Amino acid sequence: MAARTVRTRDWRQRSRIRRRREAVAAYGFLAPWLIGFVLFSAFPFFYSMYLSVCEVRFTITGVQTRFIGAANFVRALVGEGQLDFVPALLEFGGMALVYTPLILVFSLVLAMLLKQRIRAKGLFRAIYFIPVIILSGPLFNEMSNNGSLHIAGISDLVFLRMVAAVSPDLMRLLLYLFNNIIVIFWFSGVQIVIFLNALQKIDHSLYEASGIDGATAWQTFWMITLPIIRPMTVLVSVYSIVQLGAFSSNAVSQIIRANLFALNIGAGYGYSAALSWIFFLLMLALIGLFFGLLRSKEKGPDAGGDGKRGSRGYDEINLNVGCPSEKVQKGRFGACLMAEPEQVARCISAMAAASPLPVTVKHRIGIDERDSYEELLAFVDTVAAAGANT
Repeated sequence: MAARTVRTRDWRQRSRIRRRREAVAAYGFLAPWLIGFVLFSAFPFFYSMYLSVCEVRFTITGVQTRFIGAANFVRALVGEGQLDFVPALLEFGGMALVYTPLILVFSLVLAMLLKQRIRAKGLFRAIYFIPVIILSGPLFNEMSNNGSLHIAGISDLVFLRMVAAVSPDLMRLLLYLFNNIIVIFWFSGVQIVIFLNALQKIDHSLYEASGIDGATAWQTFWMITLPIIRPMTVLVSVYSIVQLGAFSSNAVSQIIRANLFALNIGAGYGYSAALSWIFFLLMLALIGLFFGLLRSKEKGPDAGGDGKRGSRGYDEINLNVGCPSEKVQKGRFGACLMAEPEQVARCISAMAAASPLPVTVKHRIGIDERDSYEELLAFVDTVAAAGANT
């Protein structure tokens, strides 16, 4: 017990040192952006907050501001803004709630396909990234006006007619998906690159181990791939919302720009700044929603937990020396390790030294001719002496 307490204390100390180094490295990478924000963006950011509660006028002597409190916000939400700004705001919120999950799934599926060993893989990656290079508001508007963003005649497909006969609501959902598939593809270029980078960094030995244990491709995806790339799903969702909000053809952005240079009374910089802050708060709420839905809920020393669980939320480390399959035996692990209790003991000792979690062993009663009670007892005693809990 005392030895395990010492190992736990050492492991926590190493974990704190590692987290401190990672934090220093993270701030080092963030430093250019932080310096740029402080020098070039901080003042306009906070100055727009001030303008949003003022009436702004341009005179021959310069810019004049008069404090009017929340009048600009009231006008935007319950005044004239109800005619154009509020409908555009609600439309953007609904679009973000629908498009973000679709972009998330679409980009992840394409990233997994592009990760496969196929011919001309580089060419396909370039093709999927081209829309990011040519993405622009005027081009997007021109394609939309010409009907190039929608698939013509999709509603006449026999498949959709069969679905409509069973469930009209499902048919409308599929029709909406097919009609907007080009737009979703258009906004998925950077997201594909992010997911592809995350997928390529997954240790291939995890897939090999799961295959040896008999896991299917579906189980491997849900139990290995998805948990590891979960932080990237949060990043992709945040990026997608910001991308949709910052796109120049966005109706809300167009209203903000139109009021920025309007000459009518009550419009101008002050009112436009208020519209911008309302739009910013909506995007912040959407980001918070997806962050709460997608973030990992595991607790542990790395996540500020109580330390009873590991950094990935596991309760214990279990070494399986009970699997009898031929595939396992070729790698000299599984049930054949029961013939080598000293080797298992060395593994247990190394695991116990590297982690504070309990280390357990799953084994059989015996193997081949070695199935006597005395041999089983000798195996258990040897493994238990190395630090195994059960």
